[in-house]
Amino acid sequence: RVLFRSPTNVLAQRQTNNGSESNTPLMVGITTLFIERYGKAINEFVYDYTYDSYKTSDMTILSKHVTELYSIIDWTYQQTPDSVIWGVRSDGALLGVTYQRQHEVIGWHVHSTIGKFKAITSIPGTAREDEVWAVIDRPSINGQNRQYYLEKMGEQFIGSNADSARFLDSFVEYVAPDTVSTINTLTGLDHLDGRTIDIIADGTVHPSQLVVGGAVQLNDAYLNVAGGIGFDSEVRPTLPEIKSDTGTSLGRMQRITKLDIDLYRSLGMFIGRVDDEDGEEEEEIPFRVPGDLTGNRVPLFTGVLHFDYMEGFNREAAYFIKQKQPLPLTVRAIIDTIEVQE
Repeated sequence: RVLFRSPTNVLAQRQTNNGSESNTPLMVGITTLFIERYGKAINEFVYDYTYDSYKTSDMTILSKHVTELYSIIDWTYQQTPDSVIWGVRSDGALLGVTYQRQHEVIGWHVHSTIGKFKAITSIPGTAREDEVWAVIDRPSINGQNRQYYLEKMGEQFIGSNADSARFLDSFVEYVAPDTVSTINTLTGLDHLDGRTIDIIADGTVHPSQLVVGGAVQLNDAYLNVAGGIGFDSEVRPTLPEIKSDTGTSLGRMQRITKLDIDLYRSLGMFIGRVDDEDGEEEEEIPFRVPGDLTGNRVPLFTGVLHFDYMEGFNREAAYFIKQKQPLPLTVRAIIDTIEVQE
């Protein structure tokens, strides 16, 4: 005979008044994360030894614009290689939160593609990192309504050259098994038939091509080729508040005079200026130097690039950094020198 016993001294106490959405909470370290009941904020739920109780804090407090008009409908956590929370927004955009609480890092980023993200999940992978899989509703191609695509996020780029760079959406790749098995036609692109795609071939940017019959013709023979939907990556740093004896720099006439950008294994970059009168202007930064042989791929750059940024005074001086090619760009730090009128 089996005896079933039940506890007689259960005590459940309310720890927070913040309601939760139906999505399953995430455990990140010792912190529990949950989406508030309207899907507009991600809350941290963690024990605070100072007050000997649990506390709830809003992770979107400094990035309200990310979820101001839309809700988070699905999410997942990718622990390796970087601690990132991925969320699907109700308008089909993909949100990311680089989350490292021990280093006080909470960085929001928004990702878009041709189509809409519908669902997302993360599972253990075979390449020493977690795999992120997404369901994407892509528009019809040549009248064929393929509807939903199941796609896996590319692995983190860790190469010493641009050959293995895969900064493309829904891409197809060819990697030669030896040094003589080259191709001059990339096939397997039926899902992108009728679209103009970006291509990277042997570490160089190939001219964009129209997919016809599920294939594109290359301008030469290559060993390592990838073709897919291109996208722009952009970051717009927030200028720091500068305190002086006469007050703060906010609202005062100021200008950016110099930029020092610390890059890691990068190739290709645009620097953009924002002006109230002229709008936005951008300038491509060359990475090829006189010592690089013509016809050879340009090596990746690691180090600090210095720029003189002599623009006029403005009450809201701003700039942006952009990557418009399927090449790696990792910005480790930005130091901007600002001149403020007293």
